[in-house]
Amino acid sequence: MAESRTSEAKAARPARKQISYTELEEIRNAAERQVGEGMIYNVWYNKMSGGDTGHGFDSKTKSKTRCDIARDSGYTRADKRIRASAGGVSDTTYVCLFFARGCCPKGEECNYLHRLPRPYEVSDQGTDIFGRKKHGSYRDDMGGVGSMLRVNKTLYVGRINEETSLSFRKAAANPKESYDDRGETPTSKIVRRHFSEWGEIEHVRVMIGRGTAFVTYRYEANAQFAKEAMMHQSLDHEEILNVRWATEDPRANGSEKDDKERRQLGEKRIADMESERRALEQDYEELKSDPSINWDEYVRAKRQRLALSEEEARRLDEENQRGWEEYYAAQKAATKAKEAPPSVQKTLLSDATLKSLQNLCAPLAPAKASAAPKPPTALGSLAAYGSDSEEDD
Repeated sequence: MAESRTSEAKAARPARKQISYTELEEIRNAAERQVGEGMIYNVWYNKMSGGDTGHGFDSKTKSKTRCDIARDSGYTRADKRIRASAGGVSDTTYVCLFFARGCCPKGEECNYLHRLPRPYEVSDQGTDIFGRKKHGSYRDDMGGVGSMLRVNKTLYVGRINEETSLSFRKAAANPKESYDDRGETPTSKIVRRHFSEWGEIEHVRVMIGRGTAFVTYRYEANAQFAKEAMMHQSLDHEEILNVRWATEDPRANGSEKDDKERRQLGEKRIADMESERRALEQDYEELKSDPSINWDEYVRAKRQRLALSEEEARRLDEENQRGWEEYYAAQKAATKAKEAPPSVQKTLLSDATLKSLQNLCAPLAPAKASAAPKPPTALGSLAAYGSDSEEDD
């Protein structure tokens, strides 16, 4: 009861902005400037790749941010859209990846959820709670999103600074006590305390003297959230954790328990669907006997809606058919034009020769008008007549 009240109180308040946009940009720039030995600049991805960076013990850097569920959780735009859609499952049910890492600057303006995931909120096995696509197999280093072929609820936690105790001597003397499954060592208690913030833990195994632990959650969604939230974080000391997916389940009968749990979950969902169907049938029987409902009018209105739907569908089919007929007619005409044989020349002369002859036979253009005559002078009339001697000549 107390947990439900706490979750309701968290959902009733807006999500807090974990960092500012300036701080987020500084974190990104610092991550891009990290260059290791033997790395090569990849022009395509605009970043450094290759080399041995990230594999050495001192190559990891501690994360500057960390999620605090009690302080950072709250409602966002995603919760508002879920309520508006009557709780329907959509892309808004995905959790914010930046929120899990403690570096979301949007707060209540974020389009993703700022809270812990519910057990089976994302029903698609092909994606994780952050909306990322899973792969067919795990990476070689067991990092990344994970595999869609396996429901993995166990995390490998490495680089733990263990608490010194007499258990180390016992482990050296008796190999059977090289791990702690019952939470008796201080390291096991520390691991459980830090990782229980992200969900219900089912089992914790600490490998004594090796600085590693295996944390098994009850639900896979919580394991996915914890993997991102605890990567490069610290426990009670200044270590930098290395969190990966576990290759094997440390529990003795872990696979059998998971199969039984999934079978029970499937049976429960089938029973819920059957109960919903029976409730609908009961409501229908009650409505049939309700005198305030005019069933004749209901049937008439439904038939009218169906008729209108059929008429609209028929009209769309006719328009579609008419459009295809016009398209095929245009294609057929274009094909005929391409396949038509070239025109046969019916005269002895070519078209170019006939055109040249037409240009030669065209009437000449009228000559341009002569210049205006000069005004007559005093001797003009006499100059117009010739002398007798000139005529004799």
